[in-house]
Amino acid sequence: MADADDHYNRGVDLQDQGKLEEAIAEYRESIRLKPDDADAHFNLGNALKAQGKLDEAVVEYGEAIRLKPDYHAAHYNLGTVLREQGKLDEAVAEFRKARDNAQRDSELAP
Repeated sequence: MADADDHYNRGVDLQDQGKLEEAIAEYRESIRLKPDDADAHFNLGNALKAQGKLDEAVVEYGEAIRLKPDYHAAHYNLGTVLREQGKLDEAVAEFRKARDNAQRDSELAP
């Protein structure tokens, strides 16, 4: 029986092939089995964004950030979606969080 990581990895492979519906199904199954996986929520958000499902993408990026508050890529991608939705103040706030978290990460790198 496949575990959450198997579904996640299949989702990544399918998304790389442009098979978004199938990738989304795999990410959702991964999340069902392991709901606290920030990366699965992030990649699900990416796949949904690629389909133009911006409201759903916002939810998934938000969940990734809730699980991993310093996830700068999730803050950045959330900012891009909010910008596309015309929510510019919220987008700028997310871009700033992304920048701040990325700077903090680079300062901690060896």
